[in-house]
Amino acid sequence: MKKTILLTCWVILISFIGKSQPEPAFVNYDVQHGLPSSEVYDALEDENGYMWFATDRGVVRFDGYEFELYNQDRGLSDNVVFNLYRDFKNRIWMLPYNRQICYLEDGKIKEYKYNHILKKHLSRRLNYFFSIYLDQDENLFLGTNCDGLLKIDQKGKISSLSDHNRESIQGILQVDNQYLTYRNTTERGLHTNDVYFNEQKIQASERPGIRLNCEALNPTLICYSLLKDVVIYDIDGQQVLHRIPFSERITSLTRIGQQLFVGIQHEGLYIFDIVQGTLHLNLHTLKGKTPAGKVTRDKDGGYWVATTEHGIFYTPNLEVRNLDVTNGLHRNYIKEIRRSGEQLLINYGDHIDRWDGNRVSVETTSLDIESGSVNKYFDVREENCHIYSGLKKVINVCSKTIYPYKRSTGTTGVRQFGKSWLIFHKSCYSLFKNGKSSLHFLDPAIGQVEDVLILDTNHFLIGAHNGLFELNGKHLKRFATEHQSLGSRIVRLVRSSKHGIICATRGNGMLLLKKGKLRQIGKKEGLISNDLTDLFVDQDHHIWIASNLGLQKIDANDFQKIDYYSSKDGFISNEITSIEMIGNRLYAATKRGLSIVDLHHFHPKKHDSHIKITRVALNGKETGSKIINVYPEDHYLDLSFLSINYAAPHQVEYRYQIGDHEEWHYTREQKIKIENFPEAGTYFIRIFARNLPDGDWSPLPAVAQLIVHPPFYQTWTFRIAIVTIIILIIYGGFKLKLFRYDRHVQQELLNRILKKMGRKSYLIISINKKRIRIDQSKIKYIQSFKDYCEIHTEGEKYLHRSTMKKMEEQLPSFAFIRVHRSFLVRKDKIDAISRDHLIIEQTNIPIGKTYREDLKHLENQFSRMNL
Repeated sequence: MKKTILLTCWVILISFIGKSQPEPAFVNYDVQHGLPSSEVYDALEDENGYMWFATDRGVVRFDGYEFELYNQDRGLSDNVVFNLYRDFKNRIWMLPYNRQICYLEDGKIKEYKYNHILKKHLSRRLNYFFSIYLDQDENLFLGTNCDGLLKIDQKGKISSLSDHNRESIQGILQVDNQYLTYRNTTERGLHTNDVYFNEQKIQASERPGIRLNCEALNPTLICYSLLKDVVIYDIDGQQVLHRIPFSERITSLTRIGQQLFVGIQHEGLYIFDIVQGTLHLNLHTLKGKTPAGKVTRDKDGGYWVATTEHGIFYTPNLEVRNLDVTNGLHRNYIKEIRRSGEQLLINYGDHIDRWDGNRVSVETTSLDIESGSVNKYFDVREENCHIYSGLKKVINVCSKTIYPYKRSTGTTGVRQFGKSWLIFHKSCYSLFKNGKSSLHFLDPAIGQVEDVLILDTNHFLIGAHNGLFELNGKHLKRFATEHQSLGSRIVRLVRSSKHGIICATRGNGMLLLKKGKLRQIGKKEGLISNDLTDLFVDQDHHIWIASNLGLQKIDANDFQKIDYYSSKDGFISNEITSIEMIGNRLYAATKRGLSIVDLHHFHPKKHDSHIKITRVALNGKETGSKIINVYPEDHYLDLSFLSINYAAPHQVEYRYQIGDHEEWHYTREQKIKIENFPEAGTYFIRIFARNLPDGDWSPLPAVAQLIVHPPFYQTWTFRIAIVTIIILIIYGGFKLKLFRYDRHVQQELLNRILKKMGRKSYLIISINKKRIRIDQSKIKYIQSFKDYCEIHTEGEKYLHRSTMKKMEEQLPSFAFIRVHRSFLVRKDKIDAISRDHLIIEQTNIPIGKTYREDLKHLENQFSRMNL
């Protein structure tokens, strides 16, 4: 009894430890985001990575962008659905309030074929289903409110596995291919909560309860909830090992991996670590969000919490904890954080807080003293760790804290050297030594000071707006004269025994200066940004870099090995302003609060990008197939695709290619529209996805097959027939001596006949990420300039990135001829031809010596081609 009382007090105490307890960063989805209702009963993930939620207004599917509603209009038997269940065939079963079971298969809701038999069998009108389980033989087990545990075999035969007059089966749990049931029994007005395994009662309790919840911890240990208790029971030993009481009713119990999630009415969610059959409290979160319901983890490690009052809560990671104004911070926008012993000082610019690992406390209130100014100090005095300048409290020498002022023009920091203290401002610094102070103005060439490394009381390295400087007495050295990159704005300086002087810059990434040699690491070398805000070197010499796009860690021995941390991992924001490390804890200050990471238990997420095509529509009409037949009368094709990333849905990039030789096209949209189809033939449209900024392209593409059919007059049957007729006409003409030209004229005549018949051929090129279709008959000539070709047509010209050799391969030889290494012309556009040049619409085009032999038949037969 004493142990139970102490344990109860411990749980209650944990529930109310200050309001400065850090919590995971949750995203709350409700009706404003597309949910049909904030009353959510259940959640699960399907085989494709979509999240499904059961509500009192239907079942919804979520892809990270939109909620798609499945209700009675789409085949659901009742809009109120309490439970969802995914079977071994990946079908999603739904247990509606009206007891008409249905399931989702191939995107459609189907009614369970034995619903009519179930309806006749159920004994009471108010009976409803608690739970469902389908075994490998497709025998369906149902836990009911009034009829106990029911089994429906493949032929529709129903059998009762319990005394349906007394027992209410509330859950079915599979343990080593055997089912475990837990039930609530009402007998003579007394509620008892019993648990059965293999039809043998293993636990009975006379504590009144509303509903049981049960989970298996291992093959011999189960954990179940009573009204306000969580119990761990040893099946083999038939005894209770542990009991954890709570002050409010337990609403849910979910085991995920080695953690147990307990939802408590009016108290949110408790998370316990399962350690050798015992439970250790890890986190109490979502306080006041009641009741906390089913918890589900998706394939990327994100957690989803269903509630019946507040919709759905999602976090990508439970290991990253965050502080903001709701749980202790003075303000969300943190200017800087710095270590003070084993504590963290949080500076907002006009206010300082202290974080000791458990609680936020006020270091000092903001000061606004009229007398004095930043650049003018009075007599210096020390009192109880504080250094005063005139009436102003300037430094706390115990915590090495500089006090902020609302009227300050900006202070870059305080540094201690021996018994001296230096305070650096934007354009000057103050030296406090032996109770006296002195003010020293800096050379205006430095610009505004950002950070300082103290080498001696009169010898500094200064990072400023105008770059890196060394000030030794009155001698000023500017490093930009030796290394241009060191002339960029430097916001942070760190000295490392392994890497030398490390500079974080705004615009040039990270700069390392060691023994006179400079090394630059920026976006080209793998950083997410060249615009940095802070850096830190840990005890293992790994370099941590902060930016407005997240946080990165560069390996001490391999600068190509870079880990990326951001909101996808649970950070409260990507706009990181300052970083610090105390022990194994990494602190990242942002504009939305403070993120805290225990590096012993945390690894950055590396999402695998898997992409699928979700919609194919030709001329606005869905085809229902990824094999698309396009005919001359078709105008456009719409393709929609998706790579699910709940942690950062808007940070997915796609690339696609039509055919093997076309260049890649890039987009952040989830759809493309193709209006200019390629020449007749079969093409594969391949689409890849990756998560920005450091993700790899998906290993397998989403693929659609595009079959472009030619017009009837371009089919082989039609061509053979026409060629046969032409041959007969030419043969007859020669017999009648109507033609006196040689075979080259015959070929030209054949080309013109085909042209007159209406045949059109197009050249497809890409310009400014757009596909352009050019009628080949309108092309006059093409001129090359190194890697670019200028295509001259009737009225327009196009500049396309390509070589002349590739252009020549794309165009038919019977219509085009190479006359110079830089010119390709269309034969029927030539107005005149001579030995060393030809003319197309008053444009002189040179003829190369190596190409004259190919032009002899044109030169010898006629000088006017455009007849």
